[in-house]
Amino acid sequence: MRFKGDPKLKARVFTAITALLLASTFTTASVASANDAQQAIPPPIKITEHESAFAFIDELNGRPLEIIRSLGDLNNNGVALARTGQDVPVIVHTLASLQDSIDFETWREEARVFASTEREPVFADVPEGESTNANYEYLAEDISFDSALLRPRAAFAVSPTSATFNLSHSRSYEQQTFGYYALYLDKKLVDVFNTPSFTIEGLAPSSTYSYEIVASMGDPRHENPESGSVNAVNRAVIIETPPATLKETVAGNMVTNGWVPTVQGYLHMTFIPDAITTLDPPDSGGCGAWPWQILQFGGDDRTFQFPTTTHPLAGAPSHRTYMMVEVVWNMGLMNPSKGVSPTEKFLDGVSQGYRTASDGWMIFTNPAMDSYYAQATLEHAATNPWCAAGAITYSEQARFYNLANMVETAGETFPVPNHEISFKFSSPAAPGWYWYPAVWIPLQGFHCLLGGCTNVSYYESLTGI
Repeated sequence: MRFKGDPKLKARVFTAITALLLASTFTTASVASANDAQQAIPPPIKITEHESAFAFIDELNGRPLEIIRSLGDLNNNGVALARTGQDVPVIVHTLASLQDSIDFETWREEARVFASTEREPVFADVPEGESTNANYEYLAEDISFDSALLRPRAAFAVSPTSATFNLSHSRSYEQQTFGYYALYLDKKLVDVFNTPSFTIEGLAPSSTYSYEIVASMGDPRHENPESGSVNAVNRAVIIETPPATLKETVAGNMVTNGWVPTVQGYLHMTFIPDAITTLDPPDSGGCGAWPWQILQFGGDDRTFQFPTTTHPLAGAPSHRTYMMVEVVWNMGLMNPSKGVSPTEKFLDGVSQGYRTASDGWMIFTNPAMDSYYAQATLEHAATNPWCAAGAITYSEQARFYNLANMVETAGETFPVPNHEISFKFSSPAAPGWYWYPAVWIPLQGFHCLLGGCTNVSYYESLTGI
């Protein structure tokens, strides 16, 4: 459900940043000759799933692919060079995560109760008009886990001229089976499959492709993708085909993009788009206003924004709250932080001052990290410091994959106010990283603060350039 506010804008910014990054970070390898392509006939590969791993099978002989070299644990998260019985080179990728630790059904009910329960307005013990800010550090050695607990989530195998996918756990927290898997290249529909396991052919050796795979209940060929009814799960994948000859592949670097990322990040901001927002009765009654008074609060006076290179460490846009997790792979460090901005109250146009909500209900739980995978759960409940009831609530997991250079989120929220989620990726070009917008959820009304609105679920995964 990313970019729900403006799907056309999504396409434009995605195309723009992709072009910019492609120009500044790496050059796509040239397409091999027709003779090379003829030598590399696409091998029929089957990806089978077990309880905690994937297996890659050469369907011509029914045997597993021969693994030549691997980085990381191939059975969980890793990239490896393999070959078929016909000596065709294949790059295999596996993605897995820990068992989902969020019970969304329970969380949803607890969030409704919390939002609708009256309490004394709680605000932070900070000077008036200042923000809260809290930072933490987790070392991998303190939050490591048994990799046997990882569960399969996705896998793909790339030959010089084809790519085979298994995406059966794209949305495991709902165990939902979709009827259609649409494949897009450069925002154009290439093909539609009826199973999460499929193969695309006709690729060129030594080339790079940026695909988006959209899983949906409805057929995208007969429904309007911009209506939101089709876009259920999005997965962006960078495919790099190996050279047509095995000898060249063994001598080369098999890691996606030719380098290993050093940092990844996750940022969830909430903000009010208007500069001033009016709260009407009866909602205003719990915020210290009489029915005949005009109650207003200061907002953030902005729309969804494309994050800058340094955002949010410098020049962050105005916001109500933020929760952020950064993973520094080469230091074995996970760094969560959170903050709340002050809220100004107006009665009949006269400012009543500033208060800053407590961040006590904004909690990071279940942090986990090893050399190739990291995750954290973000539980968020932030009240209006002037009001007795109502809360901005969401619950989600942020997941980070080192070798695949992928970040993903799975979560739920009540749609108030605006929610803006961005991912951070490493870049070979200066300054060494960039932020990219991932999920935009627009405001549906301040009555949602009391938990009365239908919750919005979201899943998004993006691969860095």
